[in-house]
Amino acid sequence: MNRDNICPHFLKNCGGCSHWNIDYNTEVQLKKDHLKSKLNSIIEIRVKQPSTYQLRTRFDFTISDKAMGLYSKDRELIDLNSCALLHPELEKAFVFLREFIAKNPLFIEKGSLRIRINPALDQWGLWIDFSNIDIKRLLDEKTILMKLSENFIIEIGQKKKRLSIESFNQSQLKLTDPKPENWFKTLDDELLCSISSFTQPAPETADLLTNEILQWVSNIQPQRVIEYGCGIGQYSLPLLKLGMNLDVFENDLLAIDYLKINTEKYNSKLSINDLSRVSLKTEKTIALVNPPRSGLQKFSQNLIESNASHIIYISCFPDSLSSDLLTLKPYFKLQDVVMVDQFPRTHHYEAAVLLQRI
Repeated sequence: MNRDNICPHFLKNCGGCSHWNIDYNTEVQLKKDHLKSKLNSIIEIRVKQPSTYQLRTRFDFTISDKAMGLYSKDRELIDLNSCALLHPELEKAFVFLREFIAKNPLFIEKGSLRIRINPALDQWGLWIDFSNIDIKRLLDEKTILMKLSENFIIEIGQKKKRLSIESFNQSQLKLTDPKPENWFKTLDDELLCSISSFTQPAPETADLLTNEILQWVSNIQPQRVIEYGCGIGQYSLPLLKLGMNLDVFENDLLAIDYLKINTEKYNSKLSINDLSRVSLKTEKTIALVNPPRSGLQKFSQNLIESNASHIIYISCFPDSLSSDLLTLKPYFKLQDVVMVDQFPRTHHYEAAVLLQRI
């Protein structure tokens, strides 16, 4: 990965590219050492890395009246005119949005924005997550949102509603339910979701991780998988296609709706949020867990009491991973570790560990 040109924002301590000044092999080693210290294990950590650092197809950033970008290490909002970590099409969307807002100020104190491109590179998505007061003002003003909609599909607010184009000729703009569209993919299968749906930052690195998981599952050959934190089905769909019976657990109700759409061909093999099935003893079972930053919490006990012979644990937050592994240590031993560098040029990474019941 070429790093000949220093990002100008790195010199301002931008949190988006904290490792720009070191060569890539050194960066990977730093991440491996960090993960190894968290796991407290002598097991060799395997590394999967992308072909380029310009791969993110989703970008979350902050906007205020004075800046539009990412925070520095000192929590100062750095005004970005570009970002070299983005897929070229996503950077094109970001630059367009920045220039648009410069000409059409939003006049908000602070808010969050997400831009996303779809795998076909023919649609831009924008999620506007502002205060209710600022959202109402934009809806009443009408012009800015109507102009933005010429280039972006727009979702608004924590309820993730979609801007209704049909309301443009009415006295007031309206919001409607989000419409599932192809904003992500897993191993070349479309995954329908919203712009605001949580996904990993890019399909390329997501597939690196998915392939590792499928290899573990194929080696173990279970009949059934318990999946905690299934989201829209990034791992669920490939597991179902592999022939697994799947019991999934997810708190995001909208993600469950999308999961049902994405896996509708395999409805007979899928159970959703049925905790009573975790303790079934009739099938050879493994668990796949992808919890939030807070970790497994009470679900650890469900895994301990299940008949899962193995646990595959995916984490982007090594602290909660380390804590959960201590809880599971009396019952499961660490068998394999892979680090996927989903976030080159930063200190972040994704880890997956394979645990086997003692």
